[in-house]
Amino acid sequence: LPAVAILPPVDLPLQDGLYRFALADKKPLVYRRSLNPLSNWTPINWLLPEAGVLLEKGAGANELRLVSETTSYTSHDGGLRWNDPDPLFVDVESTMEPLPFTGDASDPSQWTLEVEFTGKVFFDDQWLGTYYRRPPYVALYLVSQDYPCDHSKPYWQSNLDRALQFTVQIPKNVLPRKNALLYCEVRDFHRNTLTGFAAVKPGKSKKVTVSLAPDHRLPALQALFDQQQSRR
Repeated sequence: LPAVAILPPVDLPLQDGLYRFALADKKPLVYRRSLNPLSNWTPINWLLPEAGVLLEKGAGANELRLVSETTSYTSHDGGLRWNDPDPLFVDVESTMEPLPFTGDASDPSQWTLEVEFTGKVFFDDQWLGTYYRRPPYVALYLVSQDYPCDHSKPYWQSNLDRALQFTVQIPKNVLPRKNALLYCEVRDFHRNTLTGFAAVKPGKSKKVTVSLAPDHRLPALQALFDQQQSRR
């Protein structure tokens, strides 16, 4: 996990024993560990919308009160969940520099294609637990225009850890002689999985822009979906 500045810890009693709590400085993160028996630090910041400056014991056996610079939040289960009477949710998106190209654009055996994603993509995993950090978060496929309903396989596929602008190289010996689709799947930590596609002319297109959105179906799948809906 990234380094986080921690405020001085505080020891507070809960129903099942004594715990040590630590607040992150200027970040909505809270950690706790049991002191008897001694356990590892565990993050407990579910639904906590802002950073706290003080943590104190409440009246109930497992009640805690976290004071921020603007208000206070209460947990009735030892800090596992925090109440937020008026939560606000906003769309977020990652801002990233273009991924540097390390290939050889003059290689005659490779098709060099610049790719750019549009849409609110958010794959910043720096505050996720290590269990959920499992890049790559970007999957790329060069497929036929009727994929997958024509039972074909991708002509080419690859993965990237994360990127919004990048350049790929595809061996020319796998390219079809007809137009194709560049299909993309992106793991998004705000809206689950985003998908998108764009038509390309294999070996000829120089740059392509792919618009990503939830449930952005490939043309063949969308046609099949519409057909099934019309039968209802």
